[in-house]
Amino acid sequence: MKRYGVKTTPQIVVIKANEKKPLLYTGEIKYQAIFDFLNVHSETFVAGGGSSQDSAATKAWLTEIVPELEGKSGKDICFGVENVLCVILVSDGKPDKEYIETLKEAHKLFDRKIDRGTKYNFMWVDRTKEAEFANIFGLESVPNIAILNPGRRKRFVIHPGSVTLDSLKDTFDKISGGDMRFTNLKGDLPSLKLR
Repeated sequence: MKRYGVKTTPQIVVIKANEKKPLLYTGEIKYQAIFDFLNVHSETFVAGGGSSQDSAATKAWLTEIVPELEGKSGKDICFGVENVLCVILVSDGKPDKEYIETLKEAHKLFDRKIDRGTKYNFMWVDRTKEAEFANIFGLESVPNIAILNPGRRKRFVIHPGSVTLDSLKDTFDKISGGDMRFTNLKGDLPSLKLR
């Protein structure tokens, strides 16, 4: 705290990467006053500075409802997300639009509005490019859906029905009710390719 000249708390300090001296906020602790101060002193498009350029602009998968699961996106949409089930549409190549639309509709239905219950992240993976990863599910035909729990004990279940909204609802209801039997994965998940 001494390093930045903070003598009392709470204190708001803006530290810019290219300046040695921090900016101390001395105004009243009210939303609009703080917002105005930060708006004046914030920097846009500072690489590594948490700007919008570091997130959505360079990571398109963060703005897509049904992104592709691959090396760059894997941690952000599935493997690095806590308390989530990854609903993975496995296909050969990019899936047909009707399957993506079905997953978007399922997302609308099962997107959590509160921080309780099962959270589902929807995505797709190209089996022709990510064969080692896709093969852990043992799918005989595609397109099909695997639901992966990427937590400490990695496990999955194969969606038993067709890729339709009604069929997915039934599967999610069974998962929520504890009526689906997951298969444990031994060892680590195969790495996805960086593209």
